[in-house]
Amino acid sequence: MKKSNLLTKLVAAGVLLSTAVAPNVLSVSAAETANTTEVQLLSVNDLHGKIDQEYKIDVNGDEKKENIGRMDYLAAHLKQREAENPNTLIVHSGDMIGGSPPVAALLQDEPVVEIMNAMGFDVGVPGNHEFDEGVEELLRILNGGDHPTGTEGYAGQDFPLTAANVEYKDTGKLMLDPYHIEEVDGKKIGFIGVVTTDTPNMVMPAGIESIQFTDEAAAVNKYSEELKSQGVKAIVVLAHVPGGQDDSLESTGAIKALAESVDDEVDVIYAGHDHMKINDVVDNKLIVQASDYGKAFADVDMTLDAEGQVIEKKAEIVDVLQEGITPDPTVNAILTKYQDEVAPIINEVVGEAAAELKGGYGTKGEIGDNALGNLIADGMMWAMDADFALMNGGGIRDDLNAGDITWGELYNIQPFGNILTKVDIKGKDLYGILSEQIDPQYGPDYSVGGFSYTWASYDGTVDIFLPDGSEIDKDETYSLVVNNYMWTSTGDKYTTLQAEGKNAEIGPIDVDATVDYVKSFDGPIAYEAEGRISQVMLPVERVSGADRYETAVSISSKGWKKSDTVILARGDSYPDALAGTPLAHSLNAPILLTENDTLNKDTLAEIQRLGAENVIILGGTAAISSGVQSALKDKVKNVKRIDGSDRFQTAVNIAAEMEQPGEKAILVYGQGYADSMTIASYAAGEEYPIYLTETDELSPETKEALKKYSEVIVIGGTAAVSDDVFKDIPVKKMRIGGADRFETSRKIIEDLNIKPETIMAATSHDFADGLTGSVLAAKWNGTVLLTKPDSLPAATSSILENDHIEKAMVLGGTKAVSNEVMKDIQSKFE
Repeated sequence: MKKSNLLTKLVAAGVLLSTAVAPNVLSVSAAETANTTEVQLLSVNDLHGKIDQEYKIDVNGDEKKENIGRMDYLAAHLKQREAENPNTLIVHSGDMIGGSPPVAALLQDEPVVEIMNAMGFDVGVPGNHEFDEGVEELLRILNGGDHPTGTEGYAGQDFPLTAANVEYKDTGKLMLDPYHIEEVDGKKIGFIGVVTTDTPNMVMPAGIESIQFTDEAAAVNKYSEELKSQGVKAIVVLAHVPGGQDDSLESTGAIKALAESVDDEVDVIYAGHDHMKINDVVDNKLIVQASDYGKAFADVDMTLDAEGQVIEKKAEIVDVLQEGITPDPTVNAILTKYQDEVAPIINEVVGEAAAELKGGYGTKGEIGDNALGNLIADGMMWAMDADFALMNGGGIRDDLNAGDITWGELYNIQPFGNILTKVDIKGKDLYGILSEQIDPQYGPDYSVGGFSYTWASYDGTVDIFLPDGSEIDKDETYSLVVNNYMWTSTGDKYTTLQAEGKNAEIGPIDVDATVDYVKSFDGPIAYEAEGRISQVMLPVERVSGADRYETAVSISSKGWKKSDTVILARGDSYPDALAGTPLAHSLNAPILLTENDTLNKDTLAEIQRLGAENVIILGGTAAISSGVQSALKDKVKNVKRIDGSDRFQTAVNIAAEMEQPGEKAILVYGQGYADSMTIASYAAGEEYPIYLTETDELSPETKEALKKYSEVIVIGGTAAVSDDVFKDIPVKKMRIGGADRFETSRKIIEDLNIKPETIMAATSHDFADGLTGSVLAAKWNGTVLLTKPDSLPAATSSILENDHIEKAMVLGGTKAVSNEVMKDIQSKFE
C-alpha cells in the first residue's frame, strides 16, 4: 500500500464532521474477533479539476451556509481519517479531470494529477471526462510527457487507473488494466474499474474512435472470477456509472442495476457521474457516491476476517468543512504555485455584470431559458455573424457572479475549449433540432439566440418565432452557430443538426468568443431569463404512473408535500377505498394502494417521502394481509386497521372514525363503483360518510348507522339500489341516477349544484385512479368525472362547458385515458 510523505508526516487538527448521508452498516456475518483487519477506503468522485474551488452551502439544513471544499482542505480531512486507521486506501470513481477551472485546465489538468499524487491516491477509474481530449492525451496524463501548454517535466500519475470495459476496436485488448490488487495486513483487496457505456455520446468522437466501451456488468463479472482465482475475497468496483438515491433513500438508476447484475462476491461499488450523494445497500453490496467538486468524500470501513473475506462494512459521506481544520500545507503549496502562475491571465477584468447570471440547461416552465445561456448564445451569433445560435447546457459549467467579470470566471463557465461551428439549415430543420433536445423528464437542453420557441410536452409541438414575433420561414435558409461538440457528437439529440447542417465554417474557441462579446459592452451587462424558451402550460395535465400504484403515488405527490397520515387500501378491490375517501379528506391524507400480501415498494417510498407517522389500513386481512401490516410497523410509528365482517360493516366502521361527520350521508351500491366516482369527491369535500349496500337488502348495521343523519343521498338507479332498500332508509332521502354512469355523474353535478373549479377525468373501465384522485379533487374544490378511454362521452363533455371550471387533470396513463380524449378536454378551454 503506497503512501506519500504527505500522508505520514502531517498531523491534522480535530474537526466536527458533517454527514449529509447517514452511516450505512451491513454485517455479512458475525465478525470474528481473532485475526480480523479493519480497512478504511476513502474516496472522491467527479472533482472536474476544481482544486481551487470552495463553496458556501447549507449542509445541515439549518439555513446556515458553511464554507466547504478546496483540495487542501480535502487532503487535511483524508489525512485525519487515515491517522485513525493506518490501513487506509484512497480511491476515486472518475471525472477527476475535464471540465476544469483555469488553474487546472490552462495547464492540461496536470496540477490535479500532481495534487492527487501528493495526497497518495492508490487507484482510480477514468470517467467520461477523462476521455475529453481523446485516448492519447489520457495515456499521456497517466504515463507522463510534455505538452505545449502543460507543466515543465511532467512525470505522469503515480497510481493506476483501471478500466475493465474499455478495449481497442482492432485487437480487443484492454486500454488499461482491468483491475488492481492492494494487500493490507497480508489480505488482498481487488479493485475493478468500469466506465459508463454512454461515454461515446458525451465526448468528441474523433478522440475515441480507436476504442469501444463494453457492458459494465459483464466486465465486472469476468474479472471478479479472475480475482477470485487469485485468492482475492474482498472485491471493490470503481464504477463511473450514474445513479442516485431517492426520497425513500433507495438507490436509483444504472448503478442500482449494476449492483443487481454483478457477482455476489462484490462487496462495495463506488458510483460516479451523477454528482449526488449515495449511501445504500443493494443486493448485499454497499453503494457510495460523494457529491462532486471536492465538496465531500466517502469513508467506507470494512472488516476482513482471517481469510480476507469482508464480514462487515459501513459507509459515511462526509462534507469537507473548512471550519476547525487546517489546510494541508503540501497541497496548499502546490495549489498556490499554480494559482500564481495563471493569475495574470485569469484575473484580467473583461467586463461587468449588473447582476448574477444563472446558467445551465434549459428548463421546463413558462420561462425556460436562463440569463447566462442567453448571453453565451448571443455572443456566439455575434462572433460568427450568424442568424441563430444553440448552446448545449452541459457546456455551461457555472453561474456568473455580479460585479467584475474576469477571464478566469468565463473560462470556468466554458472550460472545454470547444470551437464554434457555423452551418446553414432550412427553417423546417430547426423544428427537428429543437424537438430532439427536449427530454420528456427534464425538458430542454439548449440555450438559444436569434429566436424564441414554445413547446408542448403533451404532444411534442414546437413553434418558433423570430425577434419581431413572426413565425420562422420553414423554407428559408438560415445560418446557425453551434460548437464542435454538438456538431460531431453521436448522441440522438444531434441527429437532425448533423444530417441537415450544410457548409460548415469553423470559428474561434467558444470561451474566446464569449470574452470578446463581453468586452464589446460599454457598461454593465444586464441579461435575464426572458422567455426565449417557454413550455405551453395547459389547463389540462396528466398525472400517471406505470400502474395504479404509481399513479396513486403521483396523485399523492401532486397534492401533498407532507402528511402525518396515509390511508392505505387494496389496489385491485375498491369498496374500502370508496368508503375511505371522506375519512382521508377529513385527515388531509392521501389514499395509497398496495397489493394484498406485499407492501408495494413505490407506496412505501411515498409514505416515507410524506414523512407519515400514521398509516390507516382499510379492510380486513383478506384485503390487506397481516404481513403488510407488520412490514409497515417496521417503517412508521403507528399502524391502525379499520375493518369489519364484510365491506358493508367496514364502511360503517370507517364512518364511525370521522370525528364530526356531515349532516348527510351517501349510500351507494357496494358491488359496483361506476356510479360512485363523482359522488366520492363530493362526499369527501363535504365530509359526508359513504355507506355501502346490496341491491336488494340494507344491512341492519348500515340502517342503524343511517339514523343519525338528517338526509341520505342514494346514488344510482333501481338496478343498483332497489326501491325496497330506498324505502328502508330510516330518514329523509333522495335518489340521483342516470341512464348510464356518465349521465349519473352529470346528474350528481346538476342536482347537488356542484360548481367544481377542477375536473379530474378518470377511466370508466377501472376505478383505482378515480378513487385515489377523489381526495385530491376534494382538496382542490374539484370533482372526478368518468370518460371512456378513447372518446369523451356527451354527458361528460357537457359538464366541461361550465364557466367555473378553471382546469382539468387526466388521471392515469394513455391506456386509461387516451391522448385524443385529453385533447378533447383541452379544446373545452380554448
